[in-house]
Amino acid sequence: MSVALFRRLAVVTAVFAYLQIALGGVVRVSGSGLGCPDWPLCHGRPYPPADPHAIIEYSHRAVGSVTGILIIATVMAMAPSAGITDLRFRRLAAVAAGATYLLLLTGSTVVASGAEQTCRSWPLCGSGFTPDFTGANAFTMLHRGSVLLIGLLLVIVLLRGTRLPGPAGVAMATLAVFALQVAVGAAAAVTDAALFNGFHVALATLVWAGVLTTSLLTLPRTDRDAQLSRLAVEKGSV
Repeated sequence: MSVALFRRLAVVTAVFAYLQIALGGVVRVSGSGLGCPDWPLCHGRPYPPADPHAIIEYSHRAVGSVTGILIIATVMAMAPSAGITDLRFRRLAAVAAGATYLLLLTGSTVVASGAEQTCRSWPLCGSGFTPDFTGANAFTMLHRGSVLLIGLLLVIVLLRGTRLPGPAGVAMATLAVFALQVAVGAAAAVTDAALFNGFHVALATLVWAGVLTTSLLTLPRTDRDAQLSRLAVEKGSV
């Protein structure tokens, strides 16, 4: 497969993967989890009825099926790459990706515990200036504290990533999305509006995808030709 064709395939796969996760968030915030009570059919039919919840749930399933096929095709056509030679940054980027995943989990605990209903202010509880660790508010404090600490790590990693030839574009875009995510998270906490809640989930997914992609772009593809190319470049620069 040519490099140009692989890039197109990778972009389409990334878009569908993002839609799949974002639609999962829409299913959750809209309460459409039982829109199609059976599987793989929907109410006994291969297409959903004219019901918003059924359409949302069925769309999630359909996009997931296409995404799975695209991921398999992308992995089988993956092009070789020497990656980034700075091992310390590669490790730091991997840590950032893992930390971002943990950050998503702390956000999920807020929803699961119902804490978003008891702490309706930002950045803390009690008009925004009281650290409240009682009851479900402890999950909110855990999430927001994680945003502060892990957010600093993400800013450091992404800023460094913008200066590297491989992940520069992805890192810069992810940095912008992360800033927007913080603002939307604040709006979601204060208003509890469905629009902001859904947008918050969608942006969180995009941040996770961006940090993970930045980390993956630092790694060499397990390919002997790529390793030989890297050695040749290093030898030529000596």
